Amino acid sequence: MKILHIIVGLNRGGAENTLFHLIKCGLSDSSKEYHVVSLSGKGYYGESLIKEGVTLYTLYLGFHFGVLGSIIKLFKLLQKIKPDIVQTWMVHSDFIGGIVAKLAGVKSIIWGVRTTDYSVESKTTQLLRKICAFFSYFIPRKIVCVANSSMVDSLNAGYSAEKMLVIPNGFDTSSLRSHLGSGRSVLNSVSISD
Repeated sequence: MKILHIIVGLNRGGAENTLFHLIKCGLSDSSKEYHVVSLSGKGYYGESLIKEGVTLYTLYLGFHFGVLGSIIKLFKLLQKIKPDIVQTWMVHSDFIGGIVAKLAGVKSIIWGVRTTDYSVESKTTQLLRKICAFFSYFIPRKIVCVANSSMVDSLNAGYSAEKMLVIPNGFDTSSLRSHLGSGRSVLNSVSISD
């Protein structure tokens, strides 16, 4: 199965971190092949993805080829890879990646809503969100929200209710266990009891 992720960029951020760990955990399943398209550059996670064996494509949207040229490049890339699933991350990728994947004939498109408060978005992003709400009835098979508040805001923005589901961020709590009690020495050094 070929899974292609489309994300605006790979700098440090919650969505980027989640994408990296989602793919890293999935690499143990040899029946899946992962590809990532960054609409901008490699960012912080690009080299790490490549080291994990993930095929990474960077489009530098609007820089080298112009916006239209980058969109055409994405379309040709999708036709070449023929992914079984395209998952887009956040509203700009939902819009660009969703439309281009649909035009390229991808049947399973999954949008990812990561924003938990639409009121803090720029006017341009809010307009794009309204356009995505309209397209949500035609393009994605599912819309995955990171939190209940994301789903509520998406529903209020007019997104298709029947396609929405919530999958909260997961956290590897095993990395926290090794630090349990480590604050005790600090408390003792300043004579504070817990």
